[in-house]
Amino acid sequence: MYLLLIFGRFGGDAVAARIGDRATLLWGGLASVAGFVVLLEAPVAGVAMAGFLLIGLGASNLVPVLYRRAGTQRIMPAVLAVAAITSTGSAGILAGPARIGFVAQAIGLHATFWLLAASMCAVPARARLAAPPRASQRRA
Repeated sequence: MYLLLIFGRFGGDAVAARIGDRATLLWGGLASVAGFVVLLEAPVAGVAMAGFLLIGLGASNLVPVLYRRAGTQRIMPAVLAVAAITSTGSAGILAGPARIGFVAQAIGLHATFWLLAASMCAVPARARLAAPPRASQRRA
């Protein structure tokens, strides 16, 4: 299982180069959402573990795509855009588990994971904004 996750990350650049950043965000986000659904509806622990695997495979290339997009955008200096993503990610790593714990204490762990699944829906929904279609894919 661990080797499959490593493949997801290391093979992800080749996949993203082939299908594009937008499709990587779209399909990676959908795979992660599907993984949450499998996890939450699993009747046995083995199926739930497969849900975690699907979450990991889907999410393994989302951040690298966002870093690449931040480096190529023209709205702000690339250095500041990458720093903003790094700061946001670090804040999420530090504050995320505590927030999940507080929410889980208030509404339960199962409902909290459903909220995480709903939050992950923002990734495929916003893929078009984060990565517009390639020039070769645009209609004339």
